[in-house]
Amino acid sequence: MGALTLKTFNDVLNFAPKDMTIATFYLNRDRINISANVQSTSSLNQFMNALKNYSATKAVSLDNIENKPASAIITFNTTVTLK
Repeated sequence: MGALTLKTFNDVLNFAPKDMTIATFYLNRDRINISANVQSTSSLNQFMNALKNYSATKAVSLDNIENKPASAIITFNTTVTLK
């Protein structure tokens, strides 16, 4: 893994709020795909805003979101296109 790729990986992981659990994290040359769970919409907003404001980000899309009230979590998938 190249130094820039490792930096990007660590940066994005550091954006995760404390109540976020990452199920999958795929990073290739120009794209990151993340599937994760959070416990609140504010945590999801915090994470998405951090991704949008990241200097290596070209675009961010929230591909899927599902509220699971029985387990008190929000599951989501997001794609980050890198510059």
